[in-house]
Amino acid sequence: MRGCRAGQKVRVAGLVAAHQAPPTAHGVHFVTLDDEAGLVDVIVHPQVYAQYPHVLRSAPALVVEGVVQQHDGVVNVLARRVARLG
Repeated sequence: MRGCRAGQKVRVAGLVAAHQAPPTAHGVHFVTLDDEAGLVDVIVHPQVYAQYPHVLRSAPALVVEGVVQQHDGVVNVLARRVARLG
């Protein structure tokens, strides 16, 4: 994610290293993808999750289209579309 600026549209892909949906997050899911460049943290809001629940729960690898978010040096991808990789 180096070289990306806040608000930039991106497409990232990788193996699902972690998927969390803490009850305190009000339906927001957090997915960490692992690829050859490292880890990418993805934020999936409830309305996006509702469109892709089966893919997010079952796919071992994902392609995510979204927007780069930066806050206090932390970089995430805010998911807009999600698909199974491969």
